[in-house]
Amino acid sequence: MFLWLIAVSALAQELDPSAQTDLGEPFFSKPFDGAYGTSGFFDHDPEGTGEKHQRTAWGSVTFGKSGHVGWDWVLPVGTDVFAVADGVVEFGGDRGDVGCGKNRRVPSSVEVYVRHVGPDGQIYRVGYLHLDRARVTEGDVVRAGEVLAQSGNTGCSSGPHLHFVVELLANQLALSGEKVDPFGWSGDFADPWAVSTGFRSSWLWLAGEAPPVIRHQRHQASGEGPQVIGVTNVAWQDDRRPNAESVTLALSLESAVNRWPLDGVMIRNNGGDTYSFPEGMTLRRGRPIRLYSGVGRDAGQVVFWGNDHGMWDDTADCVWVLDADENVLSSRRWGRGRDKPCPLEVQDW
Repeated sequence: MFLWLIAVSALAQELDPSAQTDLGEPFFSKPFDGAYGTSGFFDHDPEGTGEKHQRTAWGSVTFGKSGHVGWDWVLPVGTDVFAVADGVVEFGGDRGDVGCGKNRRVPSSVEVYVRHVGPDGQIYRVGYLHLDRARVTEGDVVRAGEVLAQSGNTGCSSGPHLHFVVELLANQLALSGEKVDPFGWSGDFADPWAVSTGFRSSWLWLAGEAPPVIRHQRHQASGEGPQVIGVTNVAWQDDRRPNAESVTLALSLESAVNRWPLDGVMIRNNGGDTYSFPEGMTLRRGRPIRLYSGVGRDAGQVVFWGNDHGMWDDTADCVWVLDADENVLSSRRWGRGRDKPCPLEVQDW
């Protein structure tokens, strides 16, 4: 029987403008409606944190392609993409055949670039890439919220998504500038990107307009024997707000049982940190139970680990579901190497 694991990161909760070192003057509105998974973050480490790591706007490291200086949201093909502010279109259309490295070429790359002047006089160019269709062309004057394009999967793309990139320009005549992060910087140390490039990233989103930062994954959990408990939701590490992390257990839809006592059942990470469910708690079909990493009052289908920090490694970790004898009921890995099974060697806790 199968169990599905969906990994969801609640990182948006940590991207709080009040924590920014440089607020600037926000003027961006949302580039799309709804909440879609985030597959790539702006990497603030110019030296690279590793082939599969990105240093986020809040200073921590997550998994992803090193050197990625934009944001990726997994928008389905055909989703409307909006101008984030009033501006003038510099390019809108298909660039045609483009190279993607390692002798790979693709026949189409639909893109839109719009130049904006911020309320503080700063000049920005915003790029929207991997589109399906552009609705504007060079010279068009656009207003905030106007539809620029429909999202797609063109160019050097590995799947349908919107690549959103922001450049800060020196003046109106500048043809190119330096990439900056519209989510700014809220780390506890100097922004490595600003130190290296001399360009500081500011929080550019108007109140309530920042796109949600959510990482989704859907996988089949693995384990020996009948699997009646599975991890269905994992939220990424947030040491400032540990309750942004959660693990949800649910009975498999293909399970023959409708209820499963959780007496003695434990959740464990690769570091050996363990949570035991309260005595008498039962998992029922259609009523998942969510475990938050932080402090709170257990109620109904929600329980709290009781920590003042996150419990899951943001770059790679495994969620192990164990019985009272520490037999593995199910497990799932995410982050770097997420398509591989959880490593057996870490079971020497």
